[in-house]
Amino acid sequence: MIGVDGLIIPDLPSEESMTLSGECKNVGIHLIPLLAPTSTEERKFRLHARLREDSFTVLVLRE
Repeated sequence: MIGVDGLIIPDLPSEESMTLSGECKNVGIHLIPLLAPTSTEERKFRLHARLREDSFTVLVLRE
């Protein structure tokens, strides 16, 4: 059997992630947010406020 534990969706606007995050939580899937080094403090705070205890965030660095 194949299952899904989490989703990484590049370029997902934070406004849209609220709805998707709720849907993922309802079915037991983690929505794994991506955080750019250029993210504002406000975005970091909003993201942190929505994370579950057992969640993690991916920091994206590009050269």
